[in-house]
Formats: sequence, structure tokens, C-alpha cells
Amino acid sequence: MKRIILLALLFNLSATTYLSAQSKQAQKEQFQTTYNSKKSLVQTQVFSFVGEVVFDGNTREKLNEEDNTIVINKSEISGQVMALQSNNKSIDVNDGSIENYKAIFNDDDQKISIQFTVITKNVSSNFSIIVRPNGKAVLSAAQNGLENVTWIGELTAI
Repeated sequence: MKRIILLALLFNLSATTYLSAQSKQAQKEQFQTTYNSKKSLVQTQVFSFVGEVVFDGNTREKLNEEDNTIVINKSEISGQVMALQSNNKSIDVNDGSIENYKAIFNDDDQKISIQFTVITKNVSSNFSIIVRPNGKAVLSAAQNGLENVTWIGELTAI
């Protein structure tokens, strides 16, 4: 009787492991088209980040997408993203220029990492965008007292 129970337990464990490995592979295949599309978009250096949600580590707020868009066009950048309403601040990059643009593509994990510096009116800001396998983009930026603020959104073609 003990052998039957052990055999059933062993079978159940191996079946669970097999299904888990199979679902990760299926998920990777499912996101491959999205990853390839975002990779091509980032390589052009001509795209926009459309913010949907802002998060400061404690509070999360939904954003108005029309007012929270940053347009990247090679070495030029324009637009703004709002911080939390309670902060009443934003990062404005209108008439800005991009320096040190660097994109890293991790094909195995289907993640894209973009880093660059924005110069506007003698103010320097560091930006980082991480694009996840599902296509969602996470923007982090530091500028004039706005630190640890993260925006979640999408990269779109212009």
C-alpha cells in the first residue's frame, strides 16, 4: 500500500514539473512576436512611451495617456510624464536632447533595457526603460527631487 502511495506521489510530482516547464516554454513562444516587435522599434530609436500608471513605491495612480507621453526621435526628446497628483510635479522633456543612448537586448529572457541621459535647459536627467516580455514598459527617471518614481506603460511607433 505504501508503494502505491509513493508511486502515485512521484507520478504527481513529475507531471507537475513537466507541465510547469511546458507552460514556461509556451509563454516564451507566445511573447516572441511581441518581443521581436518591441526590439525592432527600440533599434530605430524612434518611438514613444505612453504612461498608463505612475507608482512611487507606496501609491499607484492611473494616468491620462494623452498627457503622459514622451516621444523619442533619435537624439531628440519631447513630452512629459506626471508624478503622483499629491506631488503636483512632472518630468518635462520638451526641447530636450538625448545623450548616451544605450539599448541592451536579452533574447533569452525577452527583456530590453534602455538607458539614456536627457538634457533640457541645463538640467540633466537619467532615464531607464525596461521592456518586459509581455510588451509592458517600465520607465524610471530622476530629475529635480523626483526620485523613485516609476511609470508603467507601452512603447509605440510614432
